Amino acid sequence: MSMSLGTVLLIVLNTPRIFLHIICYICTKNRQIIKQDLLVRPAHRFLTPKLKDGLLLWPLCLSLVKEPEFRNVFYLRIGFLRHFLNLLLPKVASMRLSRSIGPGFCPVHSYSTIVNGATRIGQNCTILQNVTIGIGKGGVPTIGNNVNIGAGAIILGGITIGNNVRIGAGAIVVEDVPDNCTVICEKARIIYKPGQTVSSIS
Repeated sequence: MSMSLGTVLLIVLNTPRIFLHIICYICTKNRQIIKQDLLVRPAHRFLTPKLKDGLLLWPLCLSLVKEPEFRNVFYLRIGFLRHFLNLLLPKVASMRLSRSIGPGFCPVHSYSTIVNGATRIGQNCTILQNVTIGIGKGGVPTIGNNVNIGAGAIILGGITIGNNVRIGAGAIVVEDVPDNCTVICEKARIIYKPGQTVSSIS
């Protein structure tokens, strides 16, 4: 795992801030889940099998220092101590997560992302920025395994998103999606022009 001198210095200089995070990681019963969260992140997907079997302390330090959205996931797994660790390395304040999220969860640039606290999400889910997963008709969504959710998507109501589903950027999903499907939104269209009625605009 090659790394620039600047990155090494950045992590070394931040050692006082991440030392307690490392201790909590080593001691937590959720360490294997956190390892899976680390291994799906783009920066760590190409680690050698030998490195993947280790403690992953270096990838952990790298993600904690350079990827604020990973801190939200880490604190979710750590539990109560997150309130103290957040003082050292603040999480993304505009990101809210459910407690029922499976291993291999990968938020990417996930600022302004809201996941209702009652939502259940399976394994290996990737979420981009500005996503809303919330309450609607019939409750909150249940999301399966291996789901990718694009930027700006909105998923509402007591619906079920199956396994191996891809939801495109900006999609509004309010109905069940079966396994192995891709969901996209229609492209933007003009509904008003000065001097023209809506029906005359193609």
